[in-house]
Amino acid sequence: MIRILFYGQDGRHSVEQARYSNPRKSLRINASSTPSYETILDGLNTIDLWKETFHVVCLFSYEMGCILQRLPMPGNLPPDYPVMAAFAFSQPDSPDSNDPAKYRDDAAGKFVALPEGSELQEHIRDSRFQTRPGKPELQTGPGKSQMVRQSGFDLGRSRLPFQKSEYSRHIESIHEKIRDGLSYQVNFTAPVQVPFSGNPEELFHWLRRRYPSPHSVFIDLLDRQIVSISPELFFQMQSVQTYSPAHGEKAARRHAKSNTKTFSSGYRLEVRPMKGTVRASKDPVQDELLKEKLMESAKDRAELAMITDLLRNDLGKISPAGAVSLDKAIQPESYTYVHQLTSVITGFHKTGNLADIVPSLFPSGSITGAPRRETMKIINQEEAGHYRGVYTGSLGLINKDEARFNVAIRTAEVCKGSLRYGAGGGITLGSAAEQEWKELHWKARPVKTDLPGLIETMALKRGRIKNKSQHLNRMLRSARILGIVPGLTDTDESDNDRSNDPVARSRNSNIQENAKQILNDYFSDLESNHGSGTFRLRVHLSAKGEVSHQIQNLENVSQQSHSNPWRLVLASHPMSSKDRWLLHKVDRRSCYNEGLAKARDSGYDEILFYNEKNEITEGSITNVFYLMNGHWFTPPLRCGLLPGIQRSKILKRWPQYVALRPLQLKELSRVQRIVLVNSLRGLVEATL
Repeated sequence: MIRILFYGQDGRHSVEQARYSNPRKSLRINASSTPSYETILDGLNTIDLWKETFHVVCLFSYEMGCILQRLPMPGNLPPDYPVMAAFAFSQPDSPDSNDPAKYRDDAAGKFVALPEGSELQEHIRDSRFQTRPGKPELQTGPGKSQMVRQSGFDLGRSRLPFQKSEYSRHIESIHEKIRDGLSYQVNFTAPVQVPFSGNPEELFHWLRRRYPSPHSVFIDLLDRQIVSISPELFFQMQSVQTYSPAHGEKAARRHAKSNTKTFSSGYRLEVRPMKGTVRASKDPVQDELLKEKLMESAKDRAELAMITDLLRNDLGKISPAGAVSLDKAIQPESYTYVHQLTSVITGFHKTGNLADIVPSLFPSGSITGAPRRETMKIINQEEAGHYRGVYTGSLGLINKDEARFNVAIRTAEVCKGSLRYGAGGGITLGSAAEQEWKELHWKARPVKTDLPGLIETMALKRGRIKNKSQHLNRMLRSARILGIVPGLTDTDESDNDRSNDPVARSRNSNIQENAKQILNDYFSDLESNHGSGTFRLRVHLSAKGEVSHQIQNLENVSQQSHSNPWRLVLASHPMSSKDRWLLHKVDRRSCYNEGLAKARDSGYDEILFYNEKNEITEGSITNVFYLMNGHWFTPPLRCGLLPGIQRSKILKRWPQYVALRPLQLKELSRVQRIVLVNSLRGLVEATL
């Protein structure tokens, strides 16, 4: 079901403004149709027709701006990517409406089993709610698989499309083009790619609470989700009986005595370009100093002045003579986490039709540079091979009386197990590559995550750790590959084997032997100190190399498990097979921990996960074996799962009886038996 959330800002808090679901009308122009200027204009005309009756939510990609400016795109959009989309709703959803969004909020994200015959169960049967490209279509009812909403998300390791040296070459190339007189300022950006697992809406709520912004939007397009926490207004429009330009703050004060023109029966337009960024401080004194530094920055003020002049000229093309006003020039705007410089420019338009307004204003000059068309040509060259998509495009809402559109900065899209987040900044002759590189990473911080630590969960019985050597070796291997243990390399085994430096090989070997000795001694001390009893032992190796543990009494759950089959429930959102951290037992486990807790709150014993290809992966604490057509199988590691200790032992001991085979969700009805395994509990019969 297409769902859209709009959130604004009230002081330091993010507040809901409107939510929409189940559009009455939909328009989507994908890249595969190679839309022309006329196609985009027809789409805008359609929105203008709908806005007279409906609330219309719009999505404009940066590439739509390339089409309107009759310029090539920097990179090819995926064929199914929306160049432009619009959805018409009769009215916003009521907070009291019985829709899935209300259900999630009322349940506070809790994992709730759905009783057969309930009203919400009927919603799930409704194809408008259930159908999602790439999502499983599961029947509910006696003997069928239950799928209920999960919360939580996990981010993998982020990466940029280039290294620092290549980035510096781009900055130097842009400097050369500016010196040649082709541009005054170029907005240079890059996509940050991050493996994404879990619920994209939870990511949106996490980000909007952490970075409250006045123009935050979440859009679930079924095949992809858009998460925007933008602080920047593209334009807003309000129907007015009369409009008189202020022509600056001083002129506004003497407006009553001036001969300023007055315009009647139309729409007041406002644009608010934003430039210059400095992080906010929790220390009030330091925060004021940072704001003063921003206001005194010649580079940032020059950037904003150029873009302000550009947008004032844009408004002049669609406003009558004398209607454009610079209401406020170069003023600071403060948010919870950042200060930025803005200007406020207003104009007047008689009809308020997007087909007349957008071709002149879009894309916003604040995310291209000045002059717009020539600078967009430079962007196409410097960002060649990387599309922008909705990032630096616009998301907004329009009806017959008003409209508001953001500049889609600080915006991510989630699709098929990957998150794509744009980051960048305006480059002028005053820009230093080193500083811009640091700012690029700082702007990408909302989707960057710290390196995780490692955990091993083991059974400790009468002074002996079950499968001790296997757990120890797995932790050591993961530590070396991820670069977690201090002094260890971050390369894999094949890299070490290919090293031609005997000194480096010797050093790495010594470090690894030392790490092995440290962990082995730690494990041995735990065995010596717990000579009697049965315990659940969890050893944690932090990203800084610090070792700690938790231990608790444990009954013989293995025997209980054989006599009591576990009840399974399916997760509602996929994990990412592209996340290499899933191959290691890391302490980043939001999806797993929250999923298991909610499953057990609902009477289930374990939650079963799948990836973006609809392949079963694993449980939150178990690996999966299944019987189909008389043969036993287990999902291969490439699906995105942990090589569990017990799984590895079974595959090594009985290779003739168990094969590697992906299990599609649509095949679950053909599965004859499911057995879950882990090192602590052994084999557990399960039912779905």
